[in-house]
Amino acid sequence: MQTFIIGYDISGNRARRRAMKALEAYGTRVQRSVFEIHVRGEAQLRDLLARLREELAEEEGADLRAWRLTEEGRRQSATLSGEPLSPLPAVIIL
Repeated sequence: MQTFIIGYDISGNRARRRAMKALEAYGTRVQRSVFEIHVRGEAQLRDLLARLREELAEEEGADLRAWRLTEEGRRQSATLSGEPLSPLPAVIIL
């Protein structure tokens, strides 16, 4: 299982809702426009990004970025409160 942080800047409400629904199918919203998603591999990530590209094709100025979050990176991350990020669940049902 691989974890990615995906953030977006989408001004149109309809396009933003479509992106949000696609991302919610793969993970958890951690901020208003930031998701922590879990995929089984590169192919599943490519499929998700292709779906998002299609959903946002007509949205002028839409920006979406994905960053891989490694287990080491996760251990070194923290929230504003200073608490570490919660560990990944042992099982994720998609």
